[in-house]
Amino acid sequence: MNMSSLISRIKTELGLYSIALPLDNVDSTIAEVIISTTLRTYSQYFPQYETIRKSSAEIERLYRNLEYCDMTLEVPDGSEIVFVADIYPDATDVSGIGYYGAGMPIYSPNMITDLLTANVGANLTNMMFPKLTWNFQYPNKLRVYHLYGGNIFIKCAKLHDKSLTSIPFSQEETFTNIAILDVKKAMYNIIKHYNELETAHGRINLKIDDWADSYNERKELLREWDDTFHLEQKSIYFA
Repeated sequence: MNMSSLISRIKTELGLYSIALPLDNVDSTIAEVIISTTLRTYSQYFPQYETIRKSSAEIERLYRNLEYCDMTLEVPDGSEIVFVADIYPDATDVSGIGYYGAGMPIYSPNMITDLLTANVGANLTNMMFPKLTWNFQYPNKLRVYHLYGGNIFIKCAKLHDKSLTSIPFSQEETFTNIAILDVKKAMYNIIKHYNELETAHGRINLKIDDWADSYNERKELLREWDDTFHLEQKSIYFA
């Protein structure tokens, strides 16, 4: 998805191509509504995900005790972290030699037995480490509990790019639906003060009565998302 194609579709849906609105630049007004309102709301329900790897050396340089460690997440300019979705240790660090606790026994005549034994050992080792828990403080402060050592992966839910290129094709229609409602609401609040417009073709009556209920339509859409958005999230189990 890109901003230009979305603006064109919204103008077509709302019939904004055929009338001269009392705005200096209709396209920039629509883009401002999408960036300041739609994008931020949408990212709370369907964010962009990025996984960050933190090495033990980086963590050691920050505040740490037996119960928790504090760290600062690096956030690129123009980006924001909405929440932290998951934190998990690097599996290759469980034993220090690799995930299975030993190299692959390629040349061993007892390869299958060694592999099964190593797999059982890895499972037992994983049981000794509790599931990491955390507390994220906006905008980039993170406290991780019971982190005893090793590297970790941090899965961050981020605000979508202002260019809209981070919104996948499968979500374009969903994003467009709320964008149309946001633009309707914003445009109605501006244009409702004008009953008629004088144009080169004569006087035009603005028929925007159907935009008046856009606020309630938006509330209803978000109520549906509140009931279902968690189904998109990965289940986290604590053993």
